[in-house]
Amino acid sequence: MDRRSESFGRLLKAGMAAIAHIEGKKQHAVEAELGALFGVAGPSLQRYKAGYLPPEPRSIEQLAEACVLRGLLGRLWLERFLDTARLSAASARELTTRLFPELPVAHERVTRPNLPPPTYSRFIMRRAAYDELMEGLRSALPVTLLVSLGGMGKTSLARAATAACLEPGAHGPRFDAAVWVSDKDHFGTTNLSTTLDEIARVLDYPGLIGLPFTERQRQIADLLRRQPVLLVIDNAETISDGALIEWLAGLASPSKALVTSRFALPHLAQAYMVELTPMAAHETRALIADWLPRSRLRRLAGALDQFEPIVEIAGGNPKATQLALGLLQHRSRDEVIEDLRVARAGIFDELFARAWDLLDDAARRVLLAIPLFPGSAASEALAFCADLSAAAFARSAEQLASLSLLDVERYDLRDAPRYNAHPLVRAYAQARAAELPLIEQQLRERWLSWCVETARAVGFCWDDLDRLDGLDREYEAIQAAVRWAVEQQRDEAVIMLVEGLRYYYNVRGLWGAEELSNHERRAAAAHRLGDLENEILALAHRVEVLSKQGGLEQAAAALEELRGLGATLYRDQLLLRVAAQANGTLMRPSLRDDAAFEYGHALALYARASGDLPAAEGHWRALLRLAQLLGEQKYVVNQRWLATVLLEQGDSVAARAYYRASLADAQQINDSRSITGNTLKLALIDLSCGELTFTAEALANCRAVATRYRDRRRLAEYHWVVSQLFDRQGQREAARAEIQVALDLFERLGMRQEAAEVRTLVHLLLASGCFR
Repeated sequence: MDRRSESFGRLLKAGMAAIAHIEGKKQHAVEAELGALFGVAGPSLQRYKAGYLPPEPRSIEQLAEACVLRGLLGRLWLERFLDTARLSAASARELTTRLFPELPVAHERVTRPNLPPPTYSRFIMRRAAYDELMEGLRSALPVTLLVSLGGMGKTSLARAATAACLEPGAHGPRFDAAVWVSDKDHFGTTNLSTTLDEIARVLDYPGLIGLPFTERQRQIADLLRRQPVLLVIDNAETISDGALIEWLAGLASPSKALVTSRFALPHLAQAYMVELTPMAAHETRALIADWLPRSRLRRLAGALDQFEPIVEIAGGNPKATQLALGLLQHRSRDEVIEDLRVARAGIFDELFARAWDLLDDAARRVLLAIPLFPGSAASEALAFCADLSAAAFARSAEQLASLSLLDVERYDLRDAPRYNAHPLVRAYAQARAAELPLIEQQLRERWLSWCVETARAVGFCWDDLDRLDGLDREYEAIQAAVRWAVEQQRDEAVIMLVEGLRYYYNVRGLWGAEELSNHERRAAAAHRLGDLENEILALAHRVEVLSKQGGLEQAAAALEELRGLGATLYRDQLLLRVAAQANGTLMRPSLRDDAAFEYGHALALYARASGDLPAAEGHWRALLRLAQLLGEQKYVVNQRWLATVLLEQGDSVAARAYYRASLADAQQINDSRSITGNTLKLALIDLSCGELTFTAEALANCRAVATRYRDRRRLAEYHWVVSQLFDRQGQREAARAEIQVALDLFERLGMRQEAAEVRTLVHLLLASGCFR
């Protein structure tokens, strides 16, 4: 039997490299330590790294255990490592269970639903297609493909079916969660990577987004195997990434994919295909009956019978029918019928052209503005782009809605309406805008101004976290503005937009390639402007994000670039501030203080992530004077991180002093995230020392703040603290419930070091019999 596996060698090298990074050691030192475990010399470990399998199963288990516990590697790495090492199934199961004990779920699965709101007031049932679609989702095939021409109602049917599959006690197939991905708003940009990121966000595992692509793909596939998820890919005909379609074809049960497209997709030859045919007569009559009460023709006698000829010309296409009905409110029935009968370029072109002729200038500008927003838009946003008062916009929106050119969306009747448009309407508006370049440019400039101002109004709002709510529905439009501003080299706008989004992405956990790309875009824009401070800020923020996510290789490259720009300036800045403080003079620095602070903060975070805790401590100590000069939040943060790295080195006395100072300063300036973070850290120190000086009320406040602002990192820390409190008080069942929640949240967020600490406590509880 061949005792060599290249995959085994690669996985072992990754595990040993992780140990070296975490512990700040050289590779040869790690090799010597691991070799000592089972009495082999360095050359033998070199052979193992080259792919030769150890002769003894026990050696494989010891290597695996060391990489998991010291390198903080996850379950998926372990399973693949043991498989490539050809360890027996029984031994692999036993080791996996020991290192990753299965805990019963103590709380509901968290999901962040992203189904689009319905654009219909009442769904007109398409019974034959609906039943067939449900049959496809029940089948053994991974993909159900819903095909029809544009305007036939694919999206509405898919949304109604998806909502039904999520209902408890549903008669059709049942799914725990649904993920909706649509290419309609930005054709051709949906790919496998963006789809994986959206799945991670909706299932609330943002920590997966920062992983390398291959690992991210494997972990998300594992998530989809663990629970039934319905993945909806809408408007798939415009997707150009063949890898996404091929991945869908191999989707693992119990999860399924529902794909809508205008035509069959070659790579989905084995899909369960459902063809959405034109509406039957009774379905069309139901559509008209639903539309009539809201129209100007609601008092027209015998309306259903009078509209029959128009319905026939529309060919049972619901969108064409709606557009024709909209025209009937402004023109006679005979005129509409005649126009449709002589239509040459196609029925939709004729309907859109006639509707355009009926619009006034204000309504036309609103229609042309819609495609600028990748999704729905608020009335204030569209009114600003079209340069209209609120009253003028309301009249325009009513006119467009009556012509079925504008869809009104509401998740809840209490919500303010938002506006969207069918893909065919968007395509028509974009074509019209291309014919009116001056108007299109005016709209685009006002749209960019709105995005910049909206982002700026939120910005770095550490002292008013409620402002983050203002971006929950708008950040996608602002991100689209970032991409457009980059294309047009609108460098000042790029810098303002990226800074406006940065803190929102951080608190909400919207981590991923887009956020990291934003920092690169900001750095490039600042470089073109000759703006050294903003270039340093952008690179420093990139290093900070990568260091927190464990992307050390990328972080090292960004750090090298950062050092090339600012090493001398940073050193001079610190010396200058020390001198100024000593002699009381005010000297003009060569670098902005906030840029110098972020430079040093990046150095410290990278050192900590690399396992060099003394270096990280040195960087944060060196920043104290500068942070104090900047005051407020920067000083609070610097003290907290210094306390953290001292605690990680075992100096709990000094750590406690800095946490208390940071907490007092945070309370003075109302930095609620820092108040929560410091309180929880102090509680942990107290518990470790056998003291209980903090109050239940303080912990309850921490939970309330973290829950209000969806700050899952603080929420995970809260459950971690409470689990240890209950354990110390002898309330083992309560401790078990809390530790399950903490472990789940840390793993969702990709906080590997914290998750490893929780697993250690789980092992202790297992040994004590708590989980038996």
